Amino acid sequence: MSNTANDIVQAKLSFERLPIAKVYHPFISGPDGQTVRDLMDRTGVKIVVPPHSVDKDEIVVSGEKDAVLDAKRFILAIYDDKVVGHSLVRRSAMFLCCCE
Repeated sequence: MSNTANDIVQAKLSFERLPIAKVYHPFISGPDGQTVRDLMDRTGVKIVVPPHSVDKDEIVVSGEKDAVLDAKRFILAIYDDKVVGHSLVRRSAMFLCCCE
């Protein structure tokens, strides 16, 4: 491949490290990793969720730029749903405790 063609291919690729706490990785992976596999099949990206034995608070997504952005949005939507949902439950519990 010529240098120009290689530069064009490289320009279309992207790599994202998403800072997501390890406690949320199972929600993003889905049952037996099915959610991540489906997302990879649908978008064509590669998603690396660290195994349980590795203490890392990040998920890595790589592939074509547009596909990486789509996968990133999907992953962050799951994460935001769990974080916001968790804090709403916590706030509700605190409110109930204070009102009793």
